[in-house]
Amino acid sequence: MAERIDILTTKSGHGAEFIVDNTVVSVDLKPLDALAFSTLYSSDGNSIFERGDNFIVLSVGYFLPHGFTMAGNATDPIMSEIYLTARETVSLTVRALPQVGNNARILLPFENYEMSLGVFVDTEATGIVQSFILQTNFTQGTNVGPWPQVSMANVPAILNGLTLEATPFIKVLHNFPLTT
Repeated sequence: MAERIDILTTKSGHGAEFIVDNTVVSVDLKPLDALAFSTLYSSDGNSIFERGDNFIVLSVGYFLPHGFTMAGNATDPIMSEIYLTARETVSLTVRALPQVGNNARILLPFENYEMSLGVFVDTEATGIVQSFILQTNFTQGTNVGPWPQVSMANVPAILNGLTLEATPFIKVLHNFPLTT
């Protein structure tokens, strides 16, 4: 079996967004997908893993537009989190990925940073019994918050009202080609 590496991201309009407002300290970074979790796609637009395709999460991260950073304070740290789940394509059953960590919650220290993981995910042990897709979000599978905050410090007023996206990514090593 050949091994392959894919970098998976959300499609534009399906990640998380924030609206620039330099009159406040920070703004909410909210998911765009009504289901809260967004499907991750490879660069060729494919997203479906074959049944039995175990994978290694090599690294994760997210991109913010240049000049923006996450906000935080002493009681609410700046560290962002990304959640990762698998959803079977026929039954639509959502499967947690306990190998990834606490409720598949990955803490990320910085934006625009690739954090190495090297976590092996055994799909059979996870209960995945059919083809599946990987999904992610910045919140814990709900669409009600609390939301991560994007700092508005030193943001020029000319950008006020502009809607910008944060794009999560995950790099995986697996065996079979992804399909649509």
